[in-house]
Amino acid sequence: MTGAEEKRLQLARDVIRLSRNTLLVHLRFLDMALSRLQPAAADLVELVEDGQGLVTDGQHLAYDPGFVLRRRGRPGAAAETL
Repeated sequence: MTGAEEKRLQLARDVIRLSRNTLLVHLRFLDMALSRLQPAAADLVELVEDGQGLVTDGQHLAYDPGFVLRRRGRPGAAAETL
């Protein structure tokens, strides 16, 4: 894995973490549901099919880093991302 790929994965992880935290601040009742899902890049968990950005199996939240990074900074990005 190159340095650019590692940085991309780290940025996507940060966006997922910040999105989850933002949702928890505004929607506290989601605490238990969101805390049960462990984020995992799609490269690590082979659940994401072509064209799908986020999927879950009830334990993991698998995401495509490119999908996550394209939504960063848009209004409502936290809810849209998760």
